[in-house]
Amino acid sequence: MKRDLRRIFTDSKVLPKVEEALDSDDVTGATFLAELAQAKLELTDPDKAGDYQRLLNDLSQIADATVDYRKRLEARGISVDGLRGLGAVKPQIFCFARRVKGKRSWSRERLGAMMERLCWRNTERLQEVTDNVIKFMRKIDFNLGSLKEIAKKGAESST
Repeated sequence: MKRDLRRIFTDSKVLPKVEEALDSDDVTGATFLAELAQAKLELTDPDKAGDYQRLLNDLSQIADATVDYRKRLEARGISVDGLRGLGAVKPQIFCFARRVKGKRSWSRERLGAMMERLCWRNTERLQEVTDNVIKFMRKIDFNLGSLKEIAKKGAESST
C-alpha cells in the first residue's frame, strides 16, 4: 500500500498526510480514504491520476482492510500481544517455502507438524513446548533407559 502511495504521490506535499492517515487509529479506514480523496487534487500527471483512481476503486469496497489487522483486533477487545505486522511475515513464509519445496514430498500430517514446529521456533514458543514436554516426562517418571529396553523387546518379539 505504502509503495503504491509513494509511487502515485512522488514529490507531492500530500504524501506525509496520506501516510499519517493510513497509520491513524481509525479502524474503519474512513480517515485514510477521506485523506486519499483530498490528495487527488494535487495530482497533475494523467498516468498517476489513473493509478490513483484504480487504487481508490479497489479500496473503496474494503476500506477497513487498509487498517493494520492488529488495530482491528484490539478494537474488538482481542489481545494482540506477540502478533507481528504483515511485513514481518514474509521472511517466515520464505523460511517455510524453502523448507518444504524442492525434491521433498510431504504428507499433509507431516507437513502440518513441521509447519507447526517451525512456527513454534519462529515465535519463540519452542522453548515453552519443550519445557512442557520435560514437565510431563518428569510427571510420569519417564526413563530413557526403560524406553530403550521396551523398544529392544518390541524389536526382538517382532522378528
